[in-house]
Amino acid sequence: MKDEDKTKKQLVEELMSLRQEMTELQAKELQQERATETLQLSEKRFEELADLLPQTVFECDKEGKLTFVNRNSYPTFGYSQEDFNKGLNILQAMIPEDRDRARENIVRVLKGEKVGASEYTFMTKDGRTFPAIVYSSPVIIENEPVGLRGIVIDITDRKRSEEALRESERRYRILADHVTDVIFTMDMDLRFTHVSPSAMRLVGYTPEEIMGQGVTQLLSPNSAELAQRTFEEEVAIEASGKADPFRERVLELELVCKDGSSLWTEVKVSFLYDPEGRPVEILGIARNITERRCAEQALRESEQRLRALFDRAAAGMALVDMEGRILAANEATCRFLGYSPEEIVGMHLWELAHPEDRDKELALNESLVKGKRDGYLIDKRFVRKHGEVVWGRLSVSLIRDPGGQPQYVVVVAEDITSRRRAEESLRESEARYRAVMEQSPDGIYLVDVETREIMEANSAFQKLLGYTYQETLGLSFYDFVVADREDLDRRFTDVLMGKGPFAFERRIRRKDGSFLDVWVTTKVISFGGRKMVLVLIRDLTEFHQTQSALQESEARYRAVMEQSPDGIYLVDVESKRLLQTNPAFQKMLGYSAEEMERSTPYEFTAADRENINHRFLTITTSKTPLAYERQFRKKDGSLLDAWVNANVITFGGRSVACFIVRDLTERKRAEEERERIIHQLEEALANIKTLRGLIPICANCKKIRDDSGYWQQVEIYVRDRSQASFSHGLCPECTQQLFPCVEKREEEDHSK
Repeated sequence: MKDEDKTKKQLVEELMSLRQEMTELQAKELQQERATETLQLSEKRFEELADLLPQTVFECDKEGKLTFVNRNSYPTFGYSQEDFNKGLNILQAMIPEDRDRARENIVRVLKGEKVGASEYTFMTKDGRTFPAIVYSSPVIIENEPVGLRGIVIDITDRKRSEEALRESERRYRILADHVTDVIFTMDMDLRFTHVSPSAMRLVGYTPEEIMGQGVTQLLSPNSAELAQRTFEEEVAIEASGKADPFRERVLELELVCKDGSSLWTEVKVSFLYDPEGRPVEILGIARNITERRCAEQALRESEQRLRALFDRAAAGMALVDMEGRILAANEATCRFLGYSPEEIVGMHLWELAHPEDRDKELALNESLVKGKRDGYLIDKRFVRKHGEVVWGRLSVSLIRDPGGQPQYVVVVAEDITSRRRAEESLRESEARYRAVMEQSPDGIYLVDVETREIMEANSAFQKLLGYTYQETLGLSFYDFVVADREDLDRRFTDVLMGKGPFAFERRIRRKDGSFLDVWVTTKVISFGGRKMVLVLIRDLTEFHQTQSALQESEARYRAVMEQSPDGIYLVDVESKRLLQTNPAFQKMLGYSAEEMERSTPYEFTAADRENINHRFLTITTSKTPLAYERQFRKKDGSLLDAWVNANVITFGGRSVACFIVRDLTERKRAEEERERIIHQLEEALANIKTLRGLIPICANCKKIRDDSGYWQQVEIYVRDRSQASFSHGLCPECTQQLFPCVEKREEEDHSK
């Protein structure tokens, strides 16, 4: 039927149908908006992930008022959730001196400037301060910055390490600048790379002059040959792969001074290694031993007499001059200190003594030199040649000449290292045991094998169960471990017999009747001469909560990916490979999940490679999410119109581009259909004829006069001027008037 032939009723029905289609279209748009809101709920993952970080994560408005902080911020700054609810400004947590700089940085970040990491000194609620680095970025809503989002990293430990390094460097420089020995380093080509300032006093050359010369220019020919030969031997040892990295070589070399004179030095050299264990430098210490060599010459005249005396002594013996230098030492002394007889002669006693024991002996030695005493007995530590610390019991006696003047000192040393180490080991063992017991965050207790009772328990165990120390003593594990007695006895027997497992999960009953899940580790030990079972328990409450939170977070993430009606895919920023796609995106393009994993955006994006790369660069460099319309190529070759939202996020510890794709096919089809229906409606409305104005009608026959003056029946007049048509019948009044018998018969039928 043509449009002009349609009845008014049909037109109304079409209008109702059109209204129904528009209502359905609005419902679809509302459904799409709700899907978007559902997707936005995934932002809640940000808060949950932030709570898992050990650093402080925050969000604030333009004035610095905090709108979000993660869980770790409360113990870090000492504020409570109630304090946060009342309103806190991030500037309150900084020392006053840093607040103006922080305000300036906030303004710069909100303007879009790259501020980078900023270091401030923060202040906790109780007034404690600590240094920290802040990384921040603007929070963008509807393309406008509304605040900041950032992370606060405590750098207290790093500051301490840097300060310790600077102090260590300062002490080294002081030592290198004031020590009488010459400290130097050389590369593997025997070129000097560092020489301490003490070289000027030794040979007359400045460190710079020495580093400009070769080894052969500083040594006599024989010494240069010895040095070269020793270096080649050491390199060969290194090449064998069996070298001791802690070894050192000691050489006596003749140096040629700047003024042409010569002197003898004792040079100790060793290799410095890179992280791969390869020798890269030579470290050396040169000591002037010219006087020592002269003394050795004098001592050789009486060496035979002294050797006969010293060599037969079981204890270490040494002759020491009044300045503390060793004149002679027997083999027992050399064995005790690890030096050869040639090395130890000429050394000062203070060089051999442990640094912490030097002051203790100094007063005794001064009283000996001043004649206030003729000897003393002392236990002291020595440092052997390779750095090992040993203990000796020294009997020191002053020998005077016939005139009563101090001549030299006889030192008799007994090695008591084993005894002292045994005593020290016992003390250290006890101290370590106490430290572990009291400082351990885990509960520790000892169970007697025979009585099954607790013999000792640490503070952590007492706190876990809610008992005092006295209450724990005499308790049996039957009293607090939640398990039947048969199971406990069987597990206890397995531990005693060395059968596993020795670590397992248990539930314990606290003093107040509450239960606690713990991880138990057991071991059989000997304590106080008795056999004990050492039990360590760790509270699993926080672990279980963390696991539950992680599982819940992962489940929400999977729910968003799997249930989202929009397509989602993740692309690695570096390789541009697809990392993950959701079922909606796979269905949109007609690919399976396996096919998607092997593809790249170049294969399904309906654009050339240059355009795709340009768009990808824009996404990765933008500070805000991007939204744009894009066509995708489906597996069957057809094209799909879609609306894309893209942003860079962190996924699996790396930066990835996240794309959310909404299919525009139905929307565009609905828009086209709506335009078609509206066009049809406008045409239909244009064709509708209406009767308006004053119409002349006959009072008797009811004919209507037209504009030309002709009288026409009502139905003809209306038909010509509208799309209405007529069907004839009789109203009740006319029926009664024209056919009274029919009306009367109907009334009788109704009465029956």
